[in-house]
Amino acid sequence: MLPHLVSEHRGSSVEYACRPEAVVVIGASATESKWGHLVLKGIIQGGYRGKIYPVNPKATEILGLRAYANVLDIEEPIDLAVIGIKATLVPQAIEDCKNKGVKVAIIISGGFAEVGEEGRKLQEEVIKMAGDVRIIGPNTLGIVNLSHNFNASFLRPLRGSFALLCQGGNVIAEVEYIARRKGLGFTQIIDPGNQADVGICDFLEYINDDPETKAILMYIEGFGKNEGRRFLRIAKEITKTKPIIAIKVGVTEAGAKAIRSHTGSLAGDDAIYDAAFRQAGIIRVRNSYELVDTADALLRLPVMKSNKFGILVDGGSHSTMACDAASKYGLELSDLSDKTQRMLRKILLPHSPVSNPVDFAGAMDADVRVLTKASDLILQDENVDGLLLAGINFGGYSQWWGAMEKEIAYGLTEVQGRYTKPMILHNSVLSQETPALQIINDGGIPVYSDVERAARCMAALADYGMYIESVKKGVELPVPVSEKLTANNVAQIIRRARAGRRHNLLETEARQILKEYGLPVPEFRVATTKEDAGRVAEKIGYPVAAKVLSAKIIHKTEAGGVKLNLKDKDEVEKAFDEIIENARRYSRDTQVEGVIISPMERVGTEVIIGMIRDAQFGPVIMFGLGGIFVEVLKDVSFRVVPLEEHDAWEMVREIQGYPVLKGVRGKAKDINAIVNIILKISKLSMENEKITELDLNPVVVFEEGASVVDTRMIIGNQ
Repeated sequence: MLPHLVSEHRGSSVEYACRPEAVVVIGASATESKWGHLVLKGIIQGGYRGKIYPVNPKATEILGLRAYANVLDIEEPIDLAVIGIKATLVPQAIEDCKNKGVKVAIIISGGFAEVGEEGRKLQEEVIKMAGDVRIIGPNTLGIVNLSHNFNASFLRPLRGSFALLCQGGNVIAEVEYIARRKGLGFTQIIDPGNQADVGICDFLEYINDDPETKAILMYIEGFGKNEGRRFLRIAKEITKTKPIIAIKVGVTEAGAKAIRSHTGSLAGDDAIYDAAFRQAGIIRVRNSYELVDTADALLRLPVMKSNKFGILVDGGSHSTMACDAASKYGLELSDLSDKTQRMLRKILLPHSPVSNPVDFAGAMDADVRVLTKASDLILQDENVDGLLLAGINFGGYSQWWGAMEKEIAYGLTEVQGRYTKPMILHNSVLSQETPALQIINDGGIPVYSDVERAARCMAALADYGMYIESVKKGVELPVPVSEKLTANNVAQIIRRARAGRRHNLLETEARQILKEYGLPVPEFRVATTKEDAGRVAEKIGYPVAAKVLSAKIIHKTEAGGVKLNLKDKDEVEKAFDEIIENARRYSRDTQVEGVIISPMERVGTEVIIGMIRDAQFGPVIMFGLGGIFVEVLKDVSFRVVPLEEHDAWEMVREIQGYPVLKGVRGKAKDINAIVNIILKISKLSMENEKITELDLNPVVVFEEGASVVDTRMIIGNQ
């Protein structure tokens, strides 16, 4: 349960919507094809025990219940109104509900913000009219709460352990159909519609407190301003005890900030959502079939401690397919121990591969029992956290195995029961009429007809299991020596920039802010004449670097504003003149404050660490290798602030260039130093909302320590 929630939601808008004691259906109809009939019928047939009041001015009785001309004609108090009438009539219905004292209204009717400007104005009129009446929708399929026998929709789902929270009625219908085909059911199905008032996060909090809900399925199109932050906070609490599986659609590019920073150009909406989901332990899937498959696997099987697993196949082709699918979803083949391989050789054929993937290569033709024996041996191996059986054809073997099919099926379920490790079956010949498959499925081993679907579910078990392990490590955020002093100094720097009508901080200002937060910034001095530059360089010691200092020149190298490895006074003075000339040629109205002189850093590995402030999620941190890896390969990772220590470590490990930092060529770099910088930037971004973008590029990482060589910092108008 979330910390700020109490065990009983009575009195909240969501509670009145999902567990009303009295409900009125405005637009109830005796015509079977109309929504007003289907919703009323659903409430009645669902076993709802509260009071039901149909409202239809043209009827006196509907489905055996007395009908009223208006909600105001009902004498008893009403918790919930379900409204399914023409959109233009909804404002009056809402005013009647307000005058009646109705707590919540679900507006099923469409024709509002989803259809254009006129609909948006009508929706705003409804919200203005509502007063104390909370609005769910408009344009919603309705609400189903089978935990309390309340079904205000046209759906007739099975009762089960899933909750479905979905921003799309058609997707709800599709997911419900797929689940029904698999014999799976729901505790709750909720469509927040246009979210004109009550939103998806309100429902997510409520669902989490339902003890019958064991997993939450979501279809997300997007969040409102700052709602992503609330969603992430709620989701991170929920996933500690129950999984969330989500589809996210509507992928777009965040192009508005592309010209201002590397981070902005790389952080598209999808990258940020993907990072947020990873951070909260949410399993992201692509379609409705994966949504149901993955939720089913997470409920029925133990999660994995790592992404290392075994593959047992009957045929080389499925071995290759299984390996490809596993790699696609981030799974890794375990190294089977010498003992396991010796034991496998004793029961398989001389030519059967036993290293992983293990291939029967005809061994089952001689003795079908090797299927259970080999499965048992692989799961015994401490290097294996899960097992995928691929290309096994229960139903197709019956002509050779006969009654043995059922015996082997029972044997597999017994093997599964001996371990806290998942086993998943890919069966090419999938038929609901095959008794052996029914035994396997009922015995706790999910069965899939497609090897990629099977691998995707195995990966979900690994991802969620590793997330649960990671959150146990706790939080360790670095704190500045003097938070009060830091806040005052940073605020003063930002006020000075805003007074000068500047959005881009000078690099000297940005470096000072970084120093306030304890980041490793090299020594620097600002020279305003070439003679001054020479004197500064003499004091610092050669070699030095020289960079233009100007709020309007963001990309200094492109403007010819950077000179490196300067070895004496003459080179420094010449470099000063060239930098000033290049800056003026780059932009005639550019104001140049001077040239920064700093020592040349020793050789290390360049990385980039950045931050942007997303409208939905707030501050988002980016990490990647510098140079071509950012510009061309876009090999970067993202996380949403606030970051915990394990988040920062995962960011570093996630990029494809991670082996470079681990020392694939040369000695390993100081990854702890990188993590420390990432966590400090997380803290900086939380405490300074006026800083909207930040690029540390490059940060040079050494075998011990790191140095922020260049920085760009942008402030907003707020």
